Amino acid sequence: MRRVLKTPVLGQLVVAAVFGLVLEAITQAKIVSPLTIPKPSAALASLWAEITDGTLGAALATTFYEIFVAFLIASFLGVSLGYVLWRFQTVGRAAESLLAAVFSTPTVLLFPIVLVLFGRSPAVPITMAVLVGVIPITINVRAGLSNVKGTFLKLGRSLNFTDFQVFSKLLLPAAGPMIFSGLKLGLIYTMIGVTAMEFLVEIGGLGRKISSSYTTFDSPAMYSYLLMVLVIAIVLVEVVNRAEARIK
Repeated sequence: MRRVLKTPVLGQLVVAAVFGLVLEAITQAKIVSPLTIPKPSAALASLWAEITDGTLGAALATTFYEIFVAFLIASFLGVSLGYVLWRFQTVGRAAESLLAAVFSTPTVLLFPIVLVLFGRSPAVPITMAVLVGVIPITINVRAGLSNVKGTFLKLGRSLNFTDFQVFSKLLLPAAGPMIFSGLKLGLIYTMIGVTAMEFLVEIGGLGRKISSSYTTFDSPAMYSYLLMVLVIAIVLVEVVNRAEARIK
């Protein structure tokens, strides 16, 4: 068992399996209502049925596409804005408190406006996800670059680096931990934004499926879709972790 747990993925699978078995025993004993928490075996059976008829694949592809596009846009805007706010310190100090204030407000309340602008289309969850994901990236990029020592900039000037070379070869590796922390936060909020909008407006993939199964009291299907959202989150966070490792 100790050798298995030395491998993170295997250890996580063991924990998930043990948790599933315990939950199966609790639900089999009817300690909790099946409408609240269904049997894991029933959720897996529902998941398999969705896979075989192709329903899950379409919903999964839609949600993954929306998260991927929203995260790319939020990352590009966040890194660019963070760099600009770091480069122009006066503007950055003035915008810092404003960004924090906007980040603390419930931007989800803006979705009726976005719905009017774009209609019932994938642009709605993508736009809302960008709005909630770009701010933590911007804040962390600016903070990470601000913590880089001035000797890195002097080194870049002595080597006649362009601004892009200074950023990519010196600033990015030095501020990498802070920047990637912002990217991970942005990814989390992006996923929340996409699935929340799909759920609220019933547009798109997994969020819409969760909403429909919730309203019809189909708990096994609802939990199977929630499991797929979790899988997407694990995959995308792992991609960001691997990108961070390559930068280091």
